[in-house]
Amino acid sequence: MHIHHLELSEDRDLELYVSISNLKMLIAEIKSKNIPEEVCYKINYQIDKVNSCAIDNSIKIQNLLDMTYHSILHIIKTDLGIIPKNYYRDLYTTLGMTIFGLPLGLLLTATLDNSINLVFGVVFGLIFGVILGTRKDKIAQQENKVIQKFI
Repeated sequence: MHIHHLELSEDRDLELYVSISNLKMLIAEIKSKNIPEEVCYKINYQIDKVNSCAIDNSIKIQNLLDMTYHSILHIIKTDLGIIPKNYYRDLYTTLGMTIFGLPLGLLLTATLDNSINLVFGVVFGLIFGVILGTRKDKIAQQENKVIQKFI
């Protein structure tokens, strides 16, 4: 089973051109991976929705393209475990700041009676999240489970 081509022309305004080319690059990147048939059906369904749309409004087309892009990313992430580049770094940076850094900063602020310690806690959580996320991204890269992120 092969993945269908996107049949939209790129000769429109700049924002639409960027969305179309990003989706085409994502599809090309997915084609280079070994994808099971049931996942190909799901991706082809999303591509066929875009190919069969009869919308003339460029804003609606761009919204459809962006929704399709994120739907395809969600499909390959949930079904295959393939993630965009720096996915874990971005995720763990946020989690490190909010789950680890902020409570640590509040604890230091309450203990030492100095509000600057809140900043130290958040920065510590940010660094902790970046380190853990980068490590998980390297593991995913070694397993060939990473694609380029085009948006």
